[in-house]
Amino acid sequence: MVSVQNQRELGIYYTPLSIAYYATRKSLKYYLNADNIPFSSKELTLREGDALQNLRERIKTILILDPACGNGVFLKVATSLLYDLTIKLRETEIINNTSQPSETDVIKQIIKKNIFGIDINQPLIEKHNQEFLHDFQIDFQDQSLYPIHYGNFLIENSISDSFYAQKTPQKFIEKNIRFDLILGNPPWGADLSAFKPRLQQKYPSIAQGQFDSFAIFLYKSIEYFLRDDGIIAFLIPNEICFLDQYKSLRKYLLKFSILELINLGFEIFPNVQKPALLLILQKSPPNPQDNETLVSVDFPDEQKSLILDDASVLEELIKEDHYIRFQSQFSENRNYIFDIFSDPLDRKLMQIIHSNHFHTVGDYFYSGRGIDTNKTGKYFICPKCDALNPPFGRGHSGRHKSKPCQSDNCDFLFKKLDESVYETIELISEEYFSRHPNTTPGYIGEDLGKLHFRRPPRTVVYGTENVRNFMHNEKLDCSNVMWGRDELYYGEKLLIRKVSTNHNLQIMFHPGGKLVTNQQIYIFKKKDHIKHVSLYYILGILISHLIHYYYINKFGDPYKKVLPHFTQSNLKALPIPLIYPEEKRYAQLIFIVKELLKNVSIIHTCCMPKQEKVSFTRSKLLKQMATLYSRLDSLVFSLYNISDEHMQEIIIQRADAYGFRLF
Repeated sequence: MVSVQNQRELGIYYTPLSIAYYATRKSLKYYLNADNIPFSSKELTLREGDALQNLRERIKTILILDPACGNGVFLKVATSLLYDLTIKLRETEIINNTSQPSETDVIKQIIKKNIFGIDINQPLIEKHNQEFLHDFQIDFQDQSLYPIHYGNFLIENSISDSFYAQKTPQKFIEKNIRFDLILGNPPWGADLSAFKPRLQQKYPSIAQGQFDSFAIFLYKSIEYFLRDDGIIAFLIPNEICFLDQYKSLRKYLLKFSILELINLGFEIFPNVQKPALLLILQKSPPNPQDNETLVSVDFPDEQKSLILDDASVLEELIKEDHYIRFQSQFSENRNYIFDIFSDPLDRKLMQIIHSNHFHTVGDYFYSGRGIDTNKTGKYFICPKCDALNPPFGRGHSGRHKSKPCQSDNCDFLFKKLDESVYETIELISEEYFSRHPNTTPGYIGEDLGKLHFRRPPRTVVYGTENVRNFMHNEKLDCSNVMWGRDELYYGEKLLIRKVSTNHNLQIMFHPGGKLVTNQQIYIFKKKDHIKHVSLYYILGILISHLIHYYYINKFGDPYKKVLPHFTQSNLKALPIPLIYPEEKRYAQLIFIVKELLKNVSIIHTCCMPKQEKVSFTRSKLLKQMATLYSRLDSLVFSLYNISDEHMQEIIIQRADAYGFRLF
């Protein structure tokens, strides 16, 4: 058996049968242009002789691939459906006293000629092949029928020279053999460190930033293995719809007809913290008039177990709750974002907002992140050269067993097994700030709340070239520390936490002086041409229901509760109306924001011993804050020219549903 750790390194997550059935059945339906799968007798009788013969030929010659097939669940479903179709079609044939192949022979022919799987998990391949044949009551010792073959789909020349070598991915490329259907659940989060440079060189437009293995699988499957007009159905993370690093991949997908985007969300796979999406695409140009994409996004948590148990439940839910998007709308979005959570009413509201043609946050602010380090600022001190080196990380970066010292003239090798013996220094303290040489006040992500800081500033060791190790009173080389842009740390600024709490934007104003942060906090500073604009005015807009609704609807997944991220690029794309400081609304908005800040501060500093008094004070302050927010929202709606009260109510309701909180 494969351990959980190895499963994660390989990105292995086995697909529930119900989802594999839905994806395979719908793919066959699209490919065969059929009203239903399996065929009804009525549908077959309506087809003329030539049409029936063409259908028989397409089913007989269809090639189906799963490039990361695991236990072969997609291929098993495909085999079953092809068998049912073949038997159904055989009933329409005129029998001329010729013997028909047995049902077992029909299945054998399908497995041998139509079904092909690749998997990297070599120790389990024989077991999965035997189980595959056993499920169809076929002698599992007959290796000539094995449909699953060992190989690394990402790196062609690493595929083994097995008995079926003529059907390796490299051979298919060399012979220009393409598949009619490609189905599967490609690896998510597989460890790519061994061949990441190779992938970046071969797929430069796709392997960008912190790219995931599924992205390469998807691109390579379509580009090199799917024939024109063929269908691909992949179960992938829904982050493909939004994240900046998949901009080029989304642009590539939009060259073809996107048939379905089904957001399955969480709880599809155990121990997976990413929501799942089913993408079904046809490799043909989209309809020039406008290609229609079926989108379904909202599956209640209480129905997830039913979906996993029964494919008919999933199909019924999609029928009941879906909408149609014109594919061109995705092409018109910034970075080709697939804003699948925007229904027709959302898009109407977005059109009203965009019709104002306001400049964006990025036009008015420059920004950056703080010190590139963890919450404690822990660094190894190199035993050989005294240079600071980041520790072994978590996740992908934590998989490395060793790494060299980052100093150019040092050959020391840090080993993960020995990390407990290396001398370390922590740049970020739990202690409140106190002035010492090479120290400055600072915050980390968890210190920042909405409209408040959760604690006084910490003491942060800060020096762009050298810092002093107080334990041994010696200077250390800190040139390897990524300190961020020093100019960001001075003067008044807005601080925004990268990781939110249930989508609620954690944002706070800092009035000036020097203050550093770690990488979990974005720092936004005004450009020179808006120096006259108060940051309280900008803050008032950014904490409104309208902006909360806009951001989540435009750039996020409202159902994602685990570590939802705000990104600088998306924040910089938010439209901001600027008005003259002489306008009454300008002063009103600033006044409201200052009152909100005052109330939040009182809530977080009021005395705790007298519990009844505290409870009364908090309740009273919360009522005041609700009133202030109501006034703030009214002002912000007027700035965006949204005067319809019904639309205002919808925006507030949806923002609340998306996790909006007062503070």
